[in-house]
Amino acid sequence: MDELFAALPALLQQHADSDEIRRAVAFAAWRRTAGEHLGEHTAPIDFAEDRLTVAVVDRSWQRNLESLSGEMLYRLNSKLGRRLVGFIEFKIDKTAALAGRK
Repeated sequence: MDELFAALPALLQQHADSDEIRRAVAFAAWRRTAGEHLGEHTAPIDFAEDRLTVAVVDRSWQRNLESLSGEMLYRLNSKLGRRLVGFIEFKIDKTAALAGRK
């Protein structure tokens, strides 16, 4: 899995104009950055321009993750080797968050 993730920056560079590729890479980067614990309570649900929308199970998760959004952005973009995501919006949607579990 590490090798596959390591290939994402090159894929993104080759297909930077493809919204579908950018969305898939942003989703993969979120899952990788969030890890197993956050992945149990969150799921990426949309990516448009440079905004990643992530579903969270409740207001508590939303507040906690909003306070960490700067760190999450840094970690996510660092893993990709470039700035893909400029903002993360945390939206309360328990159904979508739980449906996105690994």
